Amino acid sequence: MIDVLNHFYQDIDDTFICLEIDTTKLTSKVKMERPAPVGKKEAKKNDDETKFPHIYGPIKPLSCVTKQMSVVRDEKGTFLQILGL
Repeated sequence: MIDVLNHFYQDIDDTFICLEIDTTKLTSKVKMERPAPVGKKEAKKNDDETKFPHIYGPIKPLSCVTKQMSVVRDEKGTFLQILGL
């Protein structure tokens, strides 16, 4: 996930969090898919086979969120780690 964050979202100056979600409680559809383009950035070649969960709809009920983890970045905005993973 860190590679995907750095490839697509490093230019976004904001706080990021990672949510652990119990998909058996989630009411929205979840699909395992490879990274899709974000803005003008295409997925890297080595990401072609890596699949990530994509949620189609709201994160409801909120009780499906079982953990919230901080995403650590350095002063340049590079994503370093997700605390708790």
